[in-house]
Order: sequence, then structure tokens, then C-alpha cells
Amino acid sequence: MYALLPQLVVVPRHKALGDELYKRSDKLNGELFSLVYGALVVQLIKDFEDYNEVNKQLEKMGYNIGVRLIEDFLARAGLGRCKDFAEVGEVMSKVAFRSLLSITPTLVQHPVSATQPQPAFSLIFEENPMTDFVELPEEAVEGGLSYAKILEGVIRGALEMIQTAVTAEIVSDTLRGDERTELKVTLVRYLEEEMPRSVAFQKEDRIPWISGSRAKPAPTAGAGQVADRSVRVLPRRYLAMGLLALGTPYAWPEAKQHADHVRAHGIVQLLNQYHKLKDRTGDVLLWGDEIEYMVVSYDEDNRNARLSLRQTEILLDLQEDAKRRKKEMPGREECIPIFHPEFGRYMLESTPGAPYGATLEDLLSVEGNMKFRRRLAKSRMKDNEVPLTLTSFPRLGAPGVFTDPYYPPGGDKARSLFVPDEIINPHVRFPTLAANIRARRGSRVAINMPIYFDTNTPKPFVDPNVNLNRGEFPEDDHVKDDAKPDHIYMDAMGFGMGCCCLQITFQACSISEARRMYDALVPVGPIMLALTAAAPIFRGLLSDVDCRWDVIAGSVDDRTREERKLEPLKNSRFVIPKSRYDSVDCYIHDDESNRPEYNDNNMPIDEDIKKKLVDDGMDDKLATHFAHLFIRDPIVVFEETLNQDDAASSDHFENIQSTNWQTVRFKPPAPGSPIGWRVEFRSMEVQLTDYENAAHAIFIVLLVRAIMNLGLNFYLPISKVDENMHRAHRRDAVNQEKFFFRKNLFSPAPGHACDPQPTPVPETNGDSALDGLPSHINGYTGVKATPSTTCSSHSCTRAPTPTGEAGEVNGNGKEKVVFGPVEDEYGEFTINEIINGDGKEFPGLMGVVQKYLDSLELAKETRTQLENSLQLIRRRADGSLLTTASWVRKFVRTHPAYKFDSVVSEEINYDLIKAVDDLESGRLSAPEFLPSCYKGSGDVVKETDGFNKCCGDVMA
Repeated sequence: MYALLPQLVVVPRHKALGDELYKRSDKLNGELFSLVYGALVVQLIKDFEDYNEVNKQLEKMGYNIGVRLIEDFLARAGLGRCKDFAEVGEVMSKVAFRSLLSITPTLVQHPVSATQPQPAFSLIFEENPMTDFVELPEEAVEGGLSYAKILEGVIRGALEMIQTAVTAEIVSDTLRGDERTELKVTLVRYLEEEMPRSVAFQKEDRIPWISGSRAKPAPTAGAGQVADRSVRVLPRRYLAMGLLALGTPYAWPEAKQHADHVRAHGIVQLLNQYHKLKDRTGDVLLWGDEIEYMVVSYDEDNRNARLSLRQTEILLDLQEDAKRRKKEMPGREECIPIFHPEFGRYMLESTPGAPYGATLEDLLSVEGNMKFRRRLAKSRMKDNEVPLTLTSFPRLGAPGVFTDPYYPPGGDKARSLFVPDEIINPHVRFPTLAANIRARRGSRVAINMPIYFDTNTPKPFVDPNVNLNRGEFPEDDHVKDDAKPDHIYMDAMGFGMGCCCLQITFQACSISEARRMYDALVPVGPIMLALTAAAPIFRGLLSDVDCRWDVIAGSVDDRTREERKLEPLKNSRFVIPKSRYDSVDCYIHDDESNRPEYNDNNMPIDEDIKKKLVDDGMDDKLATHFAHLFIRDPIVVFEETLNQDDAASSDHFENIQSTNWQTVRFKPPAPGSPIGWRVEFRSMEVQLTDYENAAHAIFIVLLVRAIMNLGLNFYLPISKVDENMHRAHRRDAVNQEKFFFRKNLFSPAPGHACDPQPTPVPETNGDSALDGLPSHINGYTGVKATPSTTCSSHSCTRAPTPTGEAGEVNGNGKEKVVFGPVEDEYGEFTINEIINGDGKEFPGLMGVVQKYLDSLELAKETRTQLENSLQLIRRRADGSLLTTASWVRKFVRTHPAYKFDSVVSEEINYDLIKAVDDLESGRLSAPEFLPSCYKGSGDVVKETDGFNKCCGDVMA
């Protein structure tokens, strides 16, 4: 009999958490809150003149508030999964209400019984700031007004977002004459929306050929979860934001126990896909871009530019906008861009609604597409917010206010001295990633960028804003060792993964062409990093580097002390020379032009994994590549996705593959996907304007087409590529440094000297940028796709490569190529020479692009439009236009408030961000930075613009 009585619950742990969150929360005057809410209710009564309708509106408002509130609450609370519905009540009473409304209602549990078939709990309110100073008129009482009805909606909406359907009802109310106010919450069911395991981890509505599948985070971690093993995801409308499915992540000690399991099954999944698709051929050359934005909020009164943490709300609005456009304009989905969340809670990522093809309209529509995406993002923001394509935010982690809303530095996930956990996307995967990297490493990450010594910069430079005595976390004891003098010290994943970039992904014709494309782009990576350099400021200090890459590499460096060779190997398996975010370590094309001497890095591999791959039919070069990637541990492992169908899923493979962040990524197709073998080019820094980003995208696309069409060879030793990456970071590397590059780009050519020629494509009268080229590159379907006609490595535009002595053949029965010393194949060139040529024998990358374009016989107007893009690349390389980093550095050093002490103050940062905004919109002219053809986003889009011509109706 006693077990059936309601149970009063007091949990000290939850009470302490609620008190702590209350202390850290912004406070609002209770009287003001009561009066504002009262005014809202009064206005609703006037508008609807029906108390039942007012109740519906209040509940609806509450539901929408709950939907948006839960994510922020879970992020700040850092709670794990509730063990049962009773604990949901504890969290709601002791943590949620305490931190959000400054009250702690009494919790009464209602166990399941004959009269209570479902678990329930009641919240008894001794005080309620919503009802202070309120007395309901008799008419409202008789009419059934439920004054605090909004609370029912808040609870229902919040719990539904964590897959817990409930009823919430105010069963008694002191405003209606009852002795107490009681809100009863009853469990209806746990929402279980099954998804195929191969898709549940992908970002909803994301372009699959760009994103592929990723290691799947499954259902929500937070209040309202039960400890079963079913694969559950959030309701469909929430997934549509582009958020990954949520789940229960293991903390590092538990995740570590499953690392071998994930690796072993990941390799099985890779082999399954490899054998299914290694002979796949005939895919057209598709491509697409990914651009990342920072949402910046202006505080005009205090002249401060801050990072707005409204990612979730903005993405929800963008998703609703996309739904509306799709409904109003069916069949136009390819014109509607897609937005996704990123690591930083102030970041948005955008991709086009569909991949670009090979037509000229696609090439000429890139800038218009990017402008439309920016305009669309801006339309969902507040008047004081703007989406800016900044590589790094200059004052992230600096003293003062740099987020909106403000949060003090700290939090248990990153444990940073400089940034709050609240800047991290609250999706459970991202805080867990930050926490597990720190835990695996055994310390906070330690990033040190050299300070730029200006006239008044102290020597030696010791950052006065590094707190050496905080003592809040064990990692605080190591700050003295981690923070180097004469450097800018950063200590959290957010400093790196909170940076923005421009990435281009290509679908190749076949696995062989993808491997050749991958290898060709590897030496291009550091060149484009230097050319797009855009990050000279970190933590409010001018640095002596211009790029983000090393900051990101340090921000996710999870290597232990043994793996970093600081201690002898004992518990770790390998000494690992690089972070998991770094440059490529080996070439992968299975061709004799890929000489063994090129792969000269002493990179560790998992010999057992390589043996399994080779024994199962994979060639040595590709097996070595994956055996190297799989020396890494999976960082985030979800309980719900541990056991998978390896024939239908690639989640374990992607868990490790997608957390090896290199300058170029080789991407196998996902199970069940129509998408082919892909290559992702990842080194470029995002530029300030859509014109610049489009120009760099177009240049890389044309370069790839030239590589594939002309059979170009960019091979040089990987150690020289690594050295180029180091040089690319240096201040003004474009003008001051030399880089290793291959002298002869045409011979010996990768692939076959001359495959059978494809059948010519139909005449297109110059409408395609690829007229007369192999049909797999051109993208036209007039010729039936077969291996012999759509997948030659390159056209026979020159004589076959010279070979060795007669009778000397390779394993394919073809004559061997005779090679000289590797050292004779490369030299040191300036960026100007690498891009524009040396005026003698070396044509430069622009030279081969021009050679490719010359073969197309383009219309004059078309060629002029392309040249408007290419001239930016040409002039940035020759130094007649500043790089973004140089322009930013010059702006700071010529600002009236700059004291030549390397410090970028709030005032300077505010003016810099305003100038970037004005530059992007076209309100500010900068002839030293942008060519005269530049038109800002504020200019009217011409009818001749490629994107406007095909998607003008959608842009309205």
C-alpha cells in the first residue's frame, strides 16, 4: 500500500546543478517579467475575445519556446541521459525551473498503479513569478482562462524534442481559488522514429555527394531519455534543420574500450563498399562548394562586434523558408540552398541545392548562387546581425564581451581559460568531441601562434591575460608549461573548429580517376592555402602567421604524450608525427608515375589492418592510405550505434575517416547511395566576398578539368608538400616565400599514355565549357556511358610518354617509364611563378588553365566573364592585389586607435568588422584588395547572371 503513495523526491546532485546554473544565468527583474507576461495575456484576450482560444495560443507559444529552449538548456546543464521518467521530473524541478525562472517547485512523483497507468509527476508551485500581482476577474475564471497555460506548452515542446511525448496540465491553480498550483506531467510514450542505419547519421537534406555518411550520433542525451538500445532520432521537423541525430555518447574511458571494435568493423564496411563499387565507372564530373559563415551581432551603443549564438533559431527559420519555397515552387529544389550547423554555435554552413554540372551556365552561376545564399541567411537574422565569411573571428577568446549573449569563460567540456562552452554547438556530438579530445590527450590542447612584434610590442611577450592561477580544473596546473612566451596561447577546440573555410568536392568518373585527382590536388593544397591566407589575428592579438590551418591542427590534437614522442611508448600503439587535422601523408594512385620516392614520410600504419586489406584484394597504395588513417581512435562513440550491419552501413568507417581532417580527402561512396567516388579539396580559407569565393572555386574546378584533360603530373615528395604547408603559414608568404613544385607538369603523365578515345559528344555551339572533351567530364548524356568511352584517364593531346628500352615492360604489359633522380623533378618557385608561370618553360597553373580554355573556343563574352574571376587569382599571386590577411593586417596597423602593440581592441575590431561588411556589400571600395570589376552583394543582380537566369523566380 505504501508503494502506491505519491513520493516526494529530493536529489542533492540536481539541486547543486540548478544552483550553479542559476548563478551563471542572466537575471531579469521578477516584477518586470510578471508585468510583461500579464500584458501579453491581456493583449491576447483583446485579440481573440475567447478564453479557450487564448489558452490555445498560450499553449502554442509555450510549445514553440520549449522547442527552442531545450537545446540551450542541455548545452548549459551538460546532463547525460535520464535513467527514467522520474529523473525527468527531478531535472525539471531542481535544474530547469531553478535556472530559468529562479524558483524550485516541489516535486511529487506518481508511480504506475491501477489508477495511474502511466508514469507521472507533479510540480507544486509555492511561488510563481508569472502570477505575482495577478488577480483574475470573475469573468476570466468562469470563462476558463488558464493564466499560466504557457508552462504546459513549454514542457510539452521541450520534452518532445528529446523524444518524450507527454501531457502537461495545470490541475489546480491558486488564481482560480485552489489551495495550490499544481502542474501534472504524464508520460504518453517515447517517440521512436526508426531510420535506416546507413542514413540516420547523415545531415538531413544535405547534398549527399558532398557530405557522404558520417558516424551516426543517435538519440538525444538529456532529460527524458530511457536506457534502451533502440535507434531513435528527433522528430522529423527537427532533423530537417540539418542537425545530426542525437544519441548517448560514451565518455572517453568507455569510448576507448570500443575503439578496436569500431576500427575492425570500419575496415569490414570499407571492404564491402570497395568490392561492390571498385569497378563502377561512367559517373559524370559533378562538383559543389561548401561555404561557412559567422553570424556577427553589432552592439552599436558600445561599438562592439560580437558572435551571435543564435545558430539554432536561424537554421529553424531557414528550414521553414526552404519548405515554403519548395511548396510554392515544386520542381525547383535545385535552386534552393541548404544550410547546416557547424561546430561553433555562431556558424552556418551553406551548400547549393544541387551539385553543379559541367555546363558553362553552372560555372557562371557560382557567384550568383553564393550571393543568394548570403542574402537568404541575412533575411532570417535580426537587424543588428550579419552573416560574414570571416576565416577567424579576431577577438574570440579576448578579454571583454565577444559573444551575444555574453557567457563567462569556462565550462566542463573544454575547460578553457578564454572561451565558454556555450560557443560550442549544443548537439551532443560536439561537446563530447571537445571533452574526449581533451581526455584522450590527457590535457587541454595547447595552441601557440607566434606574436607579431610591432614597434611597441613588449619583448619578451608574456600575455597578461593568461590566468596562471585559476585552479578550477586539473588541466589548469599545466598552463605555465603550455603557454609559450612570444606566442598567442589558445587552449580549446573552438579556436580551430570555430574557423571558417571554403571547400570544393568533386565526383570523379571512377575510383581510378578519383585517386589520380586526389594525388594531383595534394601539392596544390599549400599553394592555395597561401593564396587565400585570411587569418592574421587570434584572441585579439596580431600574429606573425596569416593562416588558420595550424590553429585547427592544434585544436583537435588528441595525441597522448607518448604519441607525441614526449615519453617512451608504453600504453600507446604508435608515435604519430602529426595531428589528425593536418596535411596528406601519402599519394594513393596505383600507377607507376606515383614513384615510391614520393611517399617519403615515415608515417605509421596499422600493419594488421593493411594485411587484411591487401589479403582481401585492395592494392598496396590504397591499403597503405587507409591503414594509416586507421591508426587513429574514434573520438565519439554512441551507445546506440555500436552494433551495425556492416553490409548496409559505413558508420564505423566514417567515424574514423571523417575525423582525419586532411588537406584533401578521398571519399568512397556510401552504402545504397547513387553518388560515386569523390575527392574533397579542403585547404582554402574562406574569403570576405562572394566574388572572391566564387573566383577561387572556379579556378580550382578549371584546374581539375585541365588536370584530367591534359594528363598533368604534379607529383613531388610528400616531405616537400609538408614543408610547403609550413611556409604557407608565414606572414605574407605569397610575396616572401618560395615553394617546392614540379618543374615539368606534362611528363611522365599519370594514367595510361593514351586510352581509347571516347566517342565525341554532340555539338553544343559553345554552350558548354567542355565541348569536345571526354563525355564523363562534359556531363552530356548523348553517348551511352561505358568504361571504354567515358572513363579514359585523359585525352590524347600529346605523344605518349617516353619509355625505357624495348622489351622492358611493367606488370600491365606496357613499356616501363624510365625515371631520373627525384631531386631533378622539382624546384623552388614563388607563388607568382607557380600560378602565373616563369615566363620561360614553366607555364604555371594559370597557364594550363588557359591552355585548357583555349581549346574550347568559347564565346568572347563567356571568356570575359571567366577572366573576371581568374584575374583575382592572377593578381593575388603576382602581388598587385593584397591577400585577405594582408588587407586585414594593414587595416589594423593604420587604424587611429592602434598603439602598435599587437593588440586589436574592441574598437578596432568593431571598425574592422564594419569595413568587412561594407566591403562585401559594395559600400566600401578597396582597389588595393579587389579588382575594378568587383560588384558587391548590394548591387542589382544582372539578368545575364547565370544563377539569375536559371533560378530568378526562386530568388524572389
